[in-house]
Amino acid sequence: MAQKQAIEFEIVNIYQHVEWGLNLLANDLKSNSIETHIQIPKDLEAKAQPTQFDQVLLNLFKNAIDALKL
Repeated sequence: MAQKQAIEFEIVNIYQHVEWGLNLLANDLKSNSIETHIQIPKDLEAKAQPTQFDQVLLNLFKNAIDALKL
């Protein structure tokens, strides 16, 4: 039976991950006339698994775009 791999958590800068996700989705935001403003401290951090954190943010952003489509 395969062993479970331990999930490694790191300190991530939330602002940088939010900025990255919004930049990644910039074309979707623009094509739906959605303007964004990041209103969190630039030094806000959390302990997370970076790849999973990015996936969660992208899902939230995509759901928000879908909800705001004109």
